[in-house]
Order: sequence, then C-alpha cells, then structure tokens
Amino acid sequence: EPFEATSGIPVVGIGGSAGALDPFKIFFKNMPADSGVAFVVIQHLAPSHESLLPELLAQRTRMKVVQAEDGTPVEPNCVYVIPPNQDLGIRDGVLYLAESLKHAGIRMPIDFFFRALAEDRQERGVCILFSGAGSDGTLGMRAVRGAGGLTLAQDPGTAQYGDMPRSAIATKLVDRVLSPEKMPETIVEYLRQPYVRGREFADAQGAEEQPGGIHEILAIVRDQTGCDFRCYKRGTILRRIERRMGLHRVSEMADYAPLLRRDSGEAHQLLKDLLINVTAFFRDADAFD
Repeated sequence: EPFEATSGIPVVGIGGSAGALDPFKIFFKNMPADSGVAFVVIQHLAPSHESLLPELLAQRTRMKVVQAEDGTPVEPNCVYVIPPNQDLGIRDGVLYLAESLKHAGIRMPIDFFFRALAEDRQERGVCILFSGAGSDGTLGMRAVRGAGGLTLAQDPGTAQYGDMPRSAIATKLVDRVLSPEKMPETIVEYLRQPYVRGREFADAQGAEEQPGGIHEILAIVRDQTGCDFRCYKRGTILRRIERRMGLHRVSEMADYAPLLRRDSGEAHQLLKDLLINVTAFFRDADAFD
C-alpha cells in the first residue's frame, strides 16, 4: 500500500563522512528499489570538489539517483545527494538549499538536514549515521527521535571511522545499531507499522483501564523507573507507546505490557521517549561558562 504523495512519503536521511562510501554502497545494494521511500544522502564534501556520489550510488541501485536541487519535491524510490558547499533541508516535502554555515569553524550539514527532517516528516522520518570523524549528526538524530522518527547508527565495529556513529550511540537515543546490510530490512519493517502508516493500533482507543492498557503500562514504568506519567497528556503518551510497539512489531497494546514487565531495558527506553530533551538549554555553553 503506497504512501500518499510528496506531503506524506517517508524520507530516509543518510549521513556520513570519511569512510562512508562503502557502507553507502552496501546499504543501497540491499535496499529494495520499490520501498516507496525517498532517500537523502548528506556526505561531507570538499567545498570546491564536484561530487561523484550520484554516479557511484547509481551503480548499486535501480532507484533514480540525482544531485539535489533547490525546490525539488521528493519522490518515492529516488535518491537525492547533497551538492558541494551547500546545506540541504526539507520543508513540506520539498528540498531546499541554503548557504553552508559553520559552527566553531566546522560545517555540520548532517545536523542541518536531520533537524529539518524531524520537523517535516516526524514519525515518517528515518535518520542513519554511517562512518565518519567528529560528531555531526548527533544533535539532528536527537531531534528525529524527539519527533517520533526512527534512528539508526552503523555499528562502529564495521566502520572505518567510528567517531560519528559512536557519538550518536553515546546519547542512548539510537534505536538500532546495525551493520549497513541489515539496515534496509529494519527500515522496511518499521515503515509497515500502523504507527507510521497513520492507522490506529487495534486496541489503542479506549485503552485506559483494560488489562495491558495505558494505566497498566504506566504502572510498570513507575515500578521499574520511579517516574509517574499518570498526569501526562494522554495523546503524547499514546504516540510514544505506539512508537515503541512499532519498533517491536507488536500490534496489540495488551501484548506490549508483558514485554515491559519482562524487559526493564524496554521500560527505560519508553521513559527516554517520554522525557526526550531535543535541545540543550544553553545553546552556547562556552559563552555561559
């Protein structure tokens, strides 16, 4: 069942730097060409060098691979690659280019795109961090998870340069740490979930007092973490529970409560989703210090 046009199709943001070319190739070789998803590749490029990435990736996939242009609506089963010396964003399903900004002398194009992706796609946004030096993408990844999307990072043990994925993993907000060839299957399965499709879970509505309902789930979280969410906004709680259910391929809320009981780690992951802090209070910590 295809997603509705531009405004609703999922977008997978892919970030990488040094050593990312081979993982990119492996990922696209294993990604079905008919997933109905748009892919946006953000690679650190030398400002004056023309990118060879579109041609290199086109050899690994039957999807159309093009360099992104300003004002391009994303289409399903297409791959868009950032041009040199530009930042790339997305708004209402349309890609836009912006003058490349530097933070403390360092370009952060992955953070720039992931933040725009989070705001524009919400639960239909997926971000992946591949091999690279530095920490670009960590803050943007946090934003994607805060908006309800899926966050993946390359297993640093399979990366030529593990700093970039390792920085994201250190936040404990990465949903899955995987080798590149295993990521496509995870993404396809995630995008099948009712949470992403906009359909209601079978027993989500009216799931208050019944066994395995919201009250029982919140009681388990309270027992295992000490945090009481009974006064939180019900809609927010429900979406966060649905997100965790989707990641575990659980379609009935009554089946999620036993999972929480068995696995205290899952209770803490749900807690993180409910408490996620998308941004830091002190934007410029050095200045405040």
